[in-house]
Amino acid sequence: MSDHPRGLQADITAMVSVSDHRGPDGRGIYVEQVSESLHLALGHNRLSIIDLSEHAAQPMRSRDGRYLLVYNGEIYNYREIAQELGKADLPDEDFGDTAVVVAALARWGPAALSKFNGMWALLFYDTQEKTLLVSRDRFGIKPLYFYSNGVESIFASEIKAILAARPSRFSVNPDVAIPYLTRGLLNVSNQTMLSGITAFPPASYQVINLRHGPDPMAPRKYWLHPFEAGEAPVPGRITPEELRALFLDSVRLRLRSDVPVGVLLSGGVDSSSIVGGVAAAGELGNLTVLSVTSDDRSSNEEGFIDMMARYVNTVPQKVNVSDNPRGLLERVTEACWFSDQPICSLSDIAYLKLIELAR
Repeated sequence: MSDHPRGLQADITAMVSVSDHRGPDGRGIYVEQVSESLHLALGHNRLSIIDLSEHAAQPMRSRDGRYLLVYNGEIYNYREIAQELGKADLPDEDFGDTAVVVAALARWGPAALSKFNGMWALLFYDTQEKTLLVSRDRFGIKPLYFYSNGVESIFASEIKAILAARPSRFSVNPDVAIPYLTRGLLNVSNQTMLSGITAFPPASYQVINLRHGPDPMAPRKYWLHPFEAGEAPVPGRITPEELRALFLDSVRLRLRSDVPVGVLLSGGVDSSSIVGGVAAAGELGNLTVLSVTSDDRSSNEEGFIDMMARYVNTVPQKVNVSDNPRGLLERVTEACWFSDQPICSLSDIAYLKLIELAR
C-alpha cells in the first residue's frame, strides 16, 4: 500500500520477480487506485499443488467479483469446508483450496480462519469496503513479513521482496543479532535481523481499513495454544487410540494433491511416524521418500532411515552431503539468501540439497 502510484507497478513487479523461486508455475499482479492518496498492489507467484488449471491462478477473485485473494499455503480440509459452504458460493468448474478460501472468507470473514486446517499467509481484499484482511496460520509455518514507514506498508513472504521494493539499507537489529551470535538462537520473536522489518505474528489476523491509509499493526489472535490459554495438562484427556486416529487423519488430509507427493525421512521419531502413517493409509506406493545421509558417523542417521524404510517396504532417495564437503561451505551464501537470515549449521545446506532432489 502506497501513496506513490508512479512507482507501485515497478515495486510489485520487483517483489514478485525476486520471489520467483517460490512459485514457478505462474505469476499474477493486481494494482488499484483506492483513493486519490492511496494505491494498492497485490502480487503472487504460483506453485500449483491442488487444481492445476488456470481457474486457480492468483490474485483470485470471488464469484461476484467483490473480493481478491493472494495466498501462500494449503488448506487441507477444503473439501469439508466446501460442503459447508454449498455450491452457490463456489465456482461452477472444478475447484481447489484457493477458491474455498476465497468463498469462506467472503461468507464468514475472519471467523473462517478458525475453520481452516492447514498452513497459510494471506491477504484478502474487499474492493467494496476497501479493507485488507491479513492473516497467518496458527504456528507460523508460512512466513509473512511487514514493513511500514508511516507513508506506505509492505507485506511479503520473504524479507528480500521488501528489500526489492525498498532497496535502502536497513540497520542490523541487535536484539536479534546478539542472541544469534552468542547462542545460535533464531526465530524466537517477531523481530527480524533487520530493524524495521517484522514478522506478522502466527495465529493472528488484522483488518486494515485502506480509506484511513496504512494503519499501524494491531493483530488480533484467532487461536490460542492451550498453554497460552492457561489450560493445564490433564492426564487421560485423550487416549492413545484417539491420538493415533487424529494423527493418521492429519497425515491422510495432507496427501490430497494433484501433483506427486514426497516425505522427508530423517530417521527420527517425527518423520518415521509420518512415513508409517502414509503406509497405514495405503498411499506409500504413490509417494517418494527422501533422506539426507553423511559419512560422518557421529551425525549420520542412515541406519535409522533404512530401518524405517525396510519396515514399510520402501526405498528412499538419498543425498549424501559428504560427497563434496567443500561444496557445502561454498553454498553458505546461497542458503542465507534463501533463508533471509544467517544459518545456524550446515544442516540448512543439507536441507537445501534435499529440496533440490525433491524438485
